[in-house]
Amino acid sequence: VLQGALSSWFAYATGLKVMEVDCTEQRQHLEGDLGTHVVFRIRLNAVYEEETAKVPREDHKGLCALYRTKLIEALPKELVLAKGDKLKQMIQISWVQSGSIILGGVAALSLLAVLGSVIGLSKCYCDCCLCLS
Repeated sequence: VLQGALSSWFAYATGLKVMEVDCTEQRQHLEGDLGTHVVFRIRLNAVYEEETAKVPREDHKGLCALYRTKLIEALPKELVLAKGDKLKQMIQISWVQSGSIILGGVAALSLLAVLGSVIGLSKCYCDCCLCLS
């Protein structure tokens, strides 16, 4: 189910086909609370050079920031308004690798649960996972 949520979210946000999804849950202590995060690695069907050309020259954070922004923009507007800057802590893109785009990061499990109900898991955007279809 987590692979389906991540696949749907990335495909919806980026407009790119998701070719591979790996993810695991991790429990972490966050400000005295026990929180669950999903660490992920996703491969998108895209050309690295073409994607980096879309990054504004003044943006020194590169593709990581571009993809995080797209993921946040794909969320329901009410959620974005309510959570604001906290969403930047709930979604992290840690690295991007060239070739077809491979990226890794972490997202809050609670955020993926919301996405499952908003974006839905009924439409599979990839051929690589066990998404509900």
